[in-house]
Amino acid sequence: MRTDKPINKYCPRSGKPVSPDSLTYYKGFTVGFCNPGCRDDFQEHVSDRSTDSAYFDAVIQEFELEKLAAINNENTSL
Repeated sequence: MRTDKPINKYCPRSGKPVSPDSLTYYKGFTVGFCNPGCRDDFQEHVSDRSTDSAYFDAVIQEFELEKLAAINNENTSL
């Protein structure tokens, strides 16, 4: 589900807001970091960055649940 807008608002490493020049893709989703250095490190070593991956997995799960809730709300109002 690639989009230009990241599914996370904050960098998993610093907690700072995501920067538009620090986006990448993870499991088909656009995710972001606070700076290109963090993004590049994650891209190059994704299998070794379990903390970042766990953060993004949780954000993806939340994103998917919100999407399902929105669909259910639409179906309920029909």
